Amino acid sequence: MMDNCIKDIYKIIRFFQLKENRNRKYVYDKSRKKEVVATPEEKVRQAVVAYFRWILHTPIRYIQTEISMKRYGYIGNKDRADIIVLRPDGETVLAVIECKADYVEISKDVIAQMLRYAETLNAEFAFSTNGKKLVSYGFDKKRGYVPITCPASYKSMNNSWQNTLSQNKTICGRASLEKLRSAGYIRKHYDRYIGRGTKEELLPFIANLCDCLREIQIYLKPKEYSGFTLEQDLGDRTMEIFVPGGAVYNNSNYRMFEVRDRNALRYTIGMAVSVYGSTEKEKTILAVAVDAGHRCHHALQLILDTNVMIREVKTGKRFEVTHNAKINVGRKGTARIRDVLQFIKNEIPTLVRDDQRVYLGSFSADELISVTSPDFKEFFENLINYVLLLEKFREIKLRGANSEDHAK
Repeated sequence: MMDNCIKDIYKIIRFFQLKENRNRKYVYDKSRKKEVVATPEEKVRQAVVAYFRWILHTPIRYIQTEISMKRYGYIGNKDRADIIVLRPDGETVLAVIECKADYVEISKDVIAQMLRYAETLNAEFAFSTNGKKLVSYGFDKKRGYVPITCPASYKSMNNSWQNTLSQNKTICGRASLEKLRSAGYIRKHYDRYIGRGTKEELLPFIANLCDCLREIQIYLKPKEYSGFTLEQDLGDRTMEIFVPGGAVYNNSNYRMFEVRDRNALRYTIGMAVSVYGSTEKEKTILAVAVDAGHRCHHALQLILDTNVMIREVKTGKRFEVTHNAKINVGRKGTARIRDVLQFIKNEIPTLVRDDQRVYLGSFSADELISVTSPDFKEFFENLINYVLLLEKFREIKLRGANSEDHAK
């Protein structure tokens, strides 16, 4: 059985259909619903996904790739599982699969890593493969994880006795409002996300927003908004970002959403609170990345230090988030702010306030922010609309620049 498993996986790898763009080869990840660079390890990962789908008959909705342990509540754990297979409840983990490139040996260390992930997530099955060799383990009540033959189907995996055992329902521990009002607490626990130069008065809001995006137990439900449709809240994922000059790097901790615009074009949009700038002048940004299927880039780097204002209203203090409409348009450089504002105003007039700034949202200083709270929903709708319009604006400007170059 094991030989047949690895033969099937190997065949899938050999017959992959790859797309090429800018001298890079891509393979479509059905789980993440995007094209990803076809590295040797990625080819193996996608072959295993295909094997579980078509040979073991696993519904694609129960297969997740590149999943952070934090998604299942292990906030201090920076590990990421290559593939997780869920049980039919869509919540608890049935199997963990660790994938390696074909030139990486499935060593004792690799097996130990695989079993550590499985034990952490309380998964019954654990697999590791490089496309040439496959090792399979199952959990035994008396002996722990032991080698097994490759299961015959997803159904047979779920018919196991192990399903009677309860799996820990993990809970993301959030800081209380009281803790979020302590600058010392925030500086100590959020130094990865908040710049050293960020003003103390903004720390409670930024840490609150950061926790909101990382609170992966609460999801936004699919919904049709004014300018787009939210297809799915994808939770916490890694995004591969293209930067000027052709470099590519992986950024983690994005809260990702799959949306469809008015023209039925699909985008994956990620949001992450991040440190920005040099050590001496560190600021904090809300990075908004957009992936249209072939290229992922930062469509907006909202500097929170200069775009968040504290307002005193009858109901108490609020943090108002706006943007000055200053953006870059590829090799054309910085766009004229008045052109951006006019374009946004023509498309969605309510986004522009006093013809000077783009209004994104406002948050109460006395409430924990959640993706399901009214304040966040307003912010989410405005931000996604704004980012999609910025993409449209850039496309128009770049198309005009290309036409001018061609005419020359």
